[in-house]
Amino acid sequence: MNSELISVTSVKALGASSSRYAVDVAGKRRVVSAELIAEYGLRAGKVLTDTELTALDDAVRQLGVFDWAVRLLAVRAYGSGELRRRLTRDREISADDAAAAVERLQSLGVLDDYRYAIQRAHSYAQRSGMSRRRIAQELARRGLDRSIVDRVIAELKAEAAEGGTDDEAEAALAAAAKRVRAMSGLDPATRKRRLSAFLSRRGFGYSDISAALRKLSVESDDQE
Repeated sequence: MNSELISVTSVKALGASSSRYAVDVAGKRRVVSAELIAEYGLRAGKVLTDTELTALDDAVRQLGVFDWAVRLLAVRAYGSGELRRRLTRDREISADDAAAAVERLQSLGVLDDYRYAIQRAHSYAQRSGMSRRRIAQELARRGLDRSIVDRVIAELKAEAAEGGTDDEAEAALAAAAKRVRAMSGLDPATRKRRLSAFLSRRGFGYSDISAALRKLSVESDDQE
């Protein structure tokens, strides 16, 4: 390729609040960062070799993947494995480019699997009433490393012990008591059946479910 055909014709900021720039090279617009401008010495009239242009295009592609990952994280939190899968599913993004974006986000402290896992675990326990076994399954399904899942579950156990409720039966009872308020219009047999199915879906074992249902039945009888 003739060097005159791969000269930089313009470099313009994309906006006052943007950290990205539009660079026109050989009639093609590329979005770059300030770091890439400095690295390649991009300015109007700059002539790039074929090798430099190829390297620049690789860097521009990787930057686009990184920016897309940042936009995804602005909408909701992700674990690293989950984010890699989302990147490769949404667009024609290679596994290598997705991995590079994730690694950069981790190095910047934006992506933290442990922090994400502990937040999800508390949400599952408090809002969804899941057992620790089911929480571990959900975290693993999101692609989190086994060592992180084990660490988070151990912390949940420790927190429960500190609160004096280191018993899955207590967690099952709390989840059932919260759920039963929406079943006041049902007959006892239907209420029991639906509560049992609800607790089973949340990963509680038979003995914990039975204990919770017995306790709720006793409390209901006492109130009557």
